[in-house]
Amino acid sequence: LNSLIVGAMEAKSTTSTPSMGAQEQVEIGLDVVQPGGVVGREQGTRNKLAVVLVGLPARGKTYIGMKLAYYLNWVILPCKVFNLGHYRRKKLGPQAPAQFFKSDNTAGMKQRQQLAFQAVLDMVRWMREEHGCVGILDATNSTRARRMWLKDLLQQHGINVMFVESVCEDEERVKNNILQVKINLPDYRTASVSEALRDFSERIRYYQSRYQPLSVDADANCSFIKTVDVGRFFVVNQLRGYLQMRISRFLMNLHVQPRSIYISRHGESMFNTKGKIGGDSPLSPNGLRYAEKLKEFIDSENLPSLQVWCSSLRRTQQTAAHFPHVESWKALDELDAGLCDGLTYEQCQEMYPEFFEQREANKYWTRYPRGESYADVVQRLEPRIMELERIREDVLVVCHQAVARCLLSYFYIKEHLDHDLPYLKVNLHTVYKITPIPYGNKIEVFPLGISCVDTHRPRMNSTDLDDVVTPANPTGPSRQLSATQVGETSPLAASVSSDASAAPTFDDATAADAAVAAVTSEEPALIQQPSSARFECRTPSEVIVVKPSLEGSHVLHQVRPESPLLPASDEAEFDLAE
Repeated sequence: LNSLIVGAMEAKSTTSTPSMGAQEQVEIGLDVVQPGGVVGREQGTRNKLAVVLVGLPARGKTYIGMKLAYYLNWVILPCKVFNLGHYRRKKLGPQAPAQFFKSDNTAGMKQRQQLAFQAVLDMVRWMREEHGCVGILDATNSTRARRMWLKDLLQQHGINVMFVESVCEDEERVKNNILQVKINLPDYRTASVSEALRDFSERIRYYQSRYQPLSVDADANCSFIKTVDVGRFFVVNQLRGYLQMRISRFLMNLHVQPRSIYISRHGESMFNTKGKIGGDSPLSPNGLRYAEKLKEFIDSENLPSLQVWCSSLRRTQQTAAHFPHVESWKALDELDAGLCDGLTYEQCQEMYPEFFEQREANKYWTRYPRGESYADVVQRLEPRIMELERIREDVLVVCHQAVARCLLSYFYIKEHLDHDLPYLKVNLHTVYKITPIPYGNKIEVFPLGISCVDTHRPRMNSTDLDDVVTPANPTGPSRQLSATQVGETSPLAASVSSDASAAPTFDDATAADAAVAAVTSEEPALIQQPSSARFECRTPSEVIVVKPSLEGSHVLHQVRPESPLLPASDEAEFDLAE
């Protein structure tokens, strides 16, 4: 966990990482070790990977590509999706009748070839100029000749190629996919449902007439994974290296079975009431009441089957104690505060002023002295994310603030994780219910009505950083860093679309008193949640629909409509040699 080597599958040398707590940046050729010892992105195309999707329309290719891109970006492996449908709509206009895709439509075939060429060109440039790691080419790529052309084109510039084929033999599932997703594309903005269904079905038949699936015999020298009926079985061939194996492992865990994931921090601990970091303290009286309330809430969800996970620390185990079967995972332990474990933030600032200042400026990458950074926590949580993707049952995860932030950030699908993740507001005594939906998630927030302290620390601005105690500024102003206004919206939640839901009302006087106490008291701020007498667990205080449009998602390469299409036969135009 000391380092994440981008492109480690073919690295021919190893580089030692800085000792724990080291803050300097170390040159590694053209690369730089980020604070915390995580290797950044290298120049050129060496150790880059193109994932070329294969499959008939409405077989889940875009779903697979987007999920894979979200996952890779979450582990800070920069990834972009190059969607040929997006290119076509931007370059040629949104409406394209089924006849455009006929094999005997010479003009249409030429235009689609040009679009594929342009997408590959953009992918290579993105990898070279913006340090991209994995590019996903989302198109049908239905013939062997097209796939070999793409492979040769990409390998010409030192990019490894892996094919991912999605096969669906369930016609009912295909029809549902068309009705739920495809008829909402810009192609059918002015068409009725029946017209859209008829046209798209005709498009599929045109592709079927010339479709050549991947085969271990005909494509023996290609690296590929084929998934059939959303994970019913897989065919894997000639996967090479760490990155391809990592991607295949993720894809093997994907499914579309309906379920929900519940994430909750432990109940309020005694350390929470004293403003101390880390430790293994027991629950406070309020925390013990929350443990009972959490069991009541989960029972009210009427779940047919449930897995309950907690960390190895006492406060999460006490919170989950009312459930009959609980799995304890050390990977879910709180971020290791190292030498600052058991201290308050004020003591940490006084004892380690240089570290404190750097962490406030770059919280995601900076490790506690002899401890962890958020980047380290994300890496150790990756197997748990794999399991959350794989599992078909409902899951309750009882964890800690940093761990909850890392897990929730995966489902919030945000672009600048290293900037936003450490400041995601995750209140105590609150349940976050995540339900997967097409291309996104619905997140419902349930505060369970048990009062608790507020442990959220907001981002410091540049003016605040100037006031931090340092050797050059040994006095510095006194600040209460743990206090926030009651009911503050998460920085991540604030930027996604929200469905209106009636929130439990707070008593104005109580909220005002708590806000004043947050600023003036030396104790952490107290969150006065609605009393149980007027609180209904079944009513969320907030419903957040995280569903980036396919045209506007940050993982999708944005096409410039005004740029001309290059002729696919003009290899000189593709020569990007420096």
